[in-house]
Amino acid sequence: MLQCSAKQREGFVRRALTSLGLAFGLSASPLWSGPAGRAHTGPITPNLVTFSVIADGGTATVMIREGELARIGSGATTYGFAAVLQPDEEAAQVFVFEIIPLDGGGEALVQRGKVVIAKNGAARVEGAPLSLRLLQLDRLSAAPPPFGPPAEPDCCVFCGGIWACANCVRTECGCCCDPTYCETPGCKRVCLIAPG
Repeated sequence: MLQCSAKQREGFVRRALTSLGLAFGLSASPLWSGPAGRAHTGPITPNLVTFSVIADGGTATVMIREGELARIGSGATTYGFAAVLQPDEEAAQVFVFEIIPLDGGGEALVQRGKVVIAKNGAARVEGAPLSLRLLQLDRLSAAPPPFGPPAEPDCCVFCGGIWACANCVRTECGCCCDPTYCETPGCKRVCLIAPG
């Protein structure tokens, strides 16, 4: 088997996805801590998860590193997806978020659901008009990912093995906001929204 560095693999994946016209839906951040104010998840491992998202009669194929947030727009709504491989199984738990723009350029991350999908299996996401089909799992590293939230001003909630971070975050595990956004109407609404 050919061995390559994470940087080489990342470059190959980006070039391959760009040539296939799929890069529009991916978060292209090489590190798991995104720009301040942008919704992001982590920690990210070199393991790859490939799945299809079926919504509104269209299908998009997404390849992300374990823990990474992929973004796909569906009409006026942008969804985010982060996957965690299941230990000792050919399955992944996929978290589905809605990414909501906030006044001032920030973003909120609201969990709309989560599903565990076996390889070649499919699942409907309760709380979002989406279905997912797991196509491929590539376990490239057995090493545990780094643990801990990013050193950024965003708020982060740890839930289901990932950190969900943005200016405002709502998951089944809790809600938080960074001090700049806590008193804004958009962030107050986010913390009142029930997770999926």
